[in-house]
Amino acid sequence: MVLREKSYYQCKLCLFNFFLMTLIQFFIQDKYYYMDAWQTAGPAAALALAVRDIIHKPLNWDRYRDLENELNQENLVEFVQNFADKYKQEIRTNLAQLTNEKSTLDVIVYDLEKAQESVDQAKREITAETLKKAYQFLEKKQAEPVSFVMEALVGLLRGMRRADTKSVELYIKKHEGFMIGVNRLDLKKMNPQYCQEHLDNLKRKYNAALNSEEFVIFLPFRTLLVQILIAGLTVQDVAKVESKIHDYQTQILNHEREIEKCELLLKSIDVKDGVKQDYELYNGQQFAFFKERQAQVEVQIKKLQVKLANFDQEFFAGL
Repeated sequence: MVLREKSYYQCKLCLFNFFLMTLIQFFIQDKYYYMDAWQTAGPAAALALAVRDIIHKPLNWDRYRDLENELNQENLVEFVQNFADKYKQEIRTNLAQLTNEKSTLDVIVYDLEKAQESVDQAKREITAETLKKAYQFLEKKQAEPVSFVMEALVGLLRGMRRADTKSVELYIKKHEGFMIGVNRLDLKKMNPQYCQEHLDNLKRKYNAALNSEEFVIFLPFRTLLVQILIAGLTVQDVAKVESKIHDYQTQILNHEREIEKCELLLKSIDVKDGVKQDYELYNGQQFAFFKERQAQVEVQIKKLQVKLANFDQEFFAGL
């Protein structure tokens, strides 16, 4: 009776060893899959998982070779180096774009300086006598071309599209007050939509009429309006180019940081004991497929835990 029980337990032990050796084979085929199962659910669940795979599928040596090619250190080094090279190429592209934008900025800044000089010259043309004549003209009658010029000009001084007749009257009543408003105008705060709209209206509707002898007194105001509009649009162009330059500089800085991460990872691969630790050091999109694969395995393990929780007891109980 004792010998029979001893033989029975020896038979169970042999069977356990057989499955354990088979599990080791599967470690070679897909080691992380079963190692994760072992760590998550314990050796019994990992063994049960291996038994299930033995029953349903043979060893897939092609898959084993693909897995080894995917995770070996040489390929990982090449993979990371490719991303570093890609970032270096993007830096070269950004530097070329940055050079072009800086050249464009130099031209626009020069144009802005000229526009500001033209504004200053137009201001000097608005004398106290000129302003008085314009005020007296508008007291007697209203004409659409001159009303547009004065309403648009005063509107810009007040930060709006166009001023009303009352506001125009108040602004041009005294030369000193009018010039204070003009000198306080901040070109950077002007609405570029208003500027372009006023320029278009002058060109399409009012320039021809303003050139007539009747409205000659308002030509200095038209000149001031046009120069302010041009200067305002030029300031906006400067801001756009400066924004592009800042964006390119930020991209270059980000690429340089990514290259530093790649270089750090490349140095760590030679001294680390396993590829899994190497790619986990670099928490970037480059290794998203590794993490995705790991997440898929974890989902599979959680589903199998319910089915395989008592698999080892049920299996050996029937022997």
